[in-house]
Order: sequence, then structure tokens, then C-alpha cells
Amino acid sequence: MKYPREVWAGSHIKNAPQMKRKIVRTKNEYVNFIKLQNNRTNLYTTVYDFGEFAEFAKIDSSVVLNRIFLDFDAHGDNLIHALTDLKIVLDYVYERNIEHTCFFSGRGFHLFLEGEQIDNIRPIQFFFRQIKEHLESNILHKSTLDERVGQSTRLRRIPNTV
Repeated sequence: MKYPREVWAGSHIKNAPQMKRKIVRTKNEYVNFIKLQNNRTNLYTTVYDFGEFAEFAKIDSSVVLNRIFLDFDAHGDNLIHALTDLKIVLDYVYERNIEHTCFFSGRGFHLFLEGEQIDNIRPIQFFFRQIKEHLESNILHKSTLDERVGQSTRLRRIPNTV
């Protein structure tokens, strides 16, 4: 993870007051943000890193596209389906020797596939479609893989937070 980065603390409760996204400029600010908010609300950060920041926000055009973020959501009681889907995709990733990181997200799993930095989102979208086709050809249930891929504004749960 690089700094600065955008973070957000928010509630899953509908109509609850929500904080604005904020920029943490250093790892120390990031850790302090987590210490202050953890166990009080859900904590999120951006999927991608950014090269440039204004005073209060990231500059979307400076997104660093060097990974694919896959989100396996266990809607309702389907954590087993999310785990099954993750295992199938991990087999695909291992066969291709792709560097990756995986986290339990609280309601499913986050999988990051690392790659070279590119200037265009299309290769990420293309590879995502290949993964999705592979996954769907190997499962009998509805896929838990989230369709949103390559969004520079996308947030993900900060690992190891409540």
C-alpha cells in the first residue's frame, strides 16, 4: 500500500450518519485512523493507489492500475459458496503463477491479483471476464463474484478491522 491514500469509516445501517472520505498522508496517519475508528464502524480504503492528491481528495485520473480486485460476496448465508468460488479462482491463479493476496472481508473474501502497471482499464476488464467465465463453468450455484471491476472510486474493507 502506498501513501497518501483515501480512507472512509462508515456504517452498514441504512440512514445512519456517514463520515466523509478522508486522505491519510502517511502510514502513521493510516494506523491512527484505524485505531480511532476500529470497533466503532466499518473501515474502508481505496482498492487502487493514486499518484496525485488534492487537499481533500484523490485525483481519479492519477489512478495506478497494477492489480485486479476480486470481491466474493457471501450474500445472506452463502459463505460456503463464496469460499468455493474463491478456491476455484485461486486454482486458476496458482496455475498461472500470479502473485496475489487474499483477505476475509467479513461477508466474503477479497482477492488481489498483482500485475504490471498499465494505462488502460480494458486489459483488467478482459482478464476479469476470463476469470468469471472459468468460475461460472465450474460451479452449480449463482456466482458470488462481484461484477464491479476496475472502478477507481471503489472501496474495500481494511484488512484485520472489525
